[in-house]
Amino acid sequence: MLRARWFSAPNATAVVVEVRLQDGWLQYGDRLVSLRQVHWPARRGRGARRLGLRQGGWLQFDDAAAFDAWAAACGQGEAPVSCLVRLVQRSARWVGLH
Repeated sequence: MLRARWFSAPNATAVVVEVRLQDGWLQYGDRLVSLRQVHWPARRGRGARRLGLRQGGWLQFDDAAAFDAWAAACGQGEAPVSCLVRLVQRSARWVGLH
């Protein structure tokens, strides 16, 4: 379980909710969403993490380290090697080695 701020729309006021993952479902507040309807962010820096919700809105996690640990414990985290591979791929495109 992790706390997040849920935004239902771009100009919406945030609502603090508890977020849980279980058996392919994401529960936040009194809502239940299939993980197929959730966009997991790539880990970038130390800033807040956001989970995009396909039906609109997002969940914002201000503690990036806690989010990353929680996501990894739930099997949704990204292995450091895959982060490195993505970085090398982007660098290769940047210098024209694709």
